[in-house]
Amino acid sequence: MESILLMAQSASNSAASGTGTNSSVSFIIMMVVLFGVMYFMMIRPQKKRQKEQKAKSTKIVVKEIRFGPQTDDHDYNFKLKHAIGFLNEGAKVKAYVFFKGRSILFKEQGEVLLLRFANDLEDYGKVEMMPVLEGKRMIIMISPKKK
Repeated sequence: MESILLMAQSASNSAASGTGTNSSVSFIIMMVVLFGVMYFMMIRPQKKRQKEQKAKSTKIVVKEIRFGPQTDDHDYNFKLKHAIGFLNEGAKVKAYVFFKGRSILFKEQGEVLLLRFANDLEDYGKVEMMPVLEGKRMIIMISPKKK
């Protein structure tokens, strides 16, 4: 690295003394070489480290399951099996009851449905957020249990 810097300085000194166009060309070449050396010694390893850190980081996946306020038992059990699979894979489950039109009158049914859902998933995950009404949705978050 130091030898390249010395060569670049000598090229710049000869270019400054005006010994011809050949010296200015060699100065440009030295600067390109210097940039290449700096890139491979400083910038490239830093980018490699950042890439490795990004690959090691875990990404949290959130799967959504939608219910209606009057979801039938068969539909409920079908969605429950999918939620169990998601939790076993390590994904979080966001279950919500969507109220359309006048069905907002059945808020209690939606809350009971989500609490039943959380109770059935007690062995596979823990409730991160209790049922909360946000607009036309009542939402509950369940995260997987640590193995």
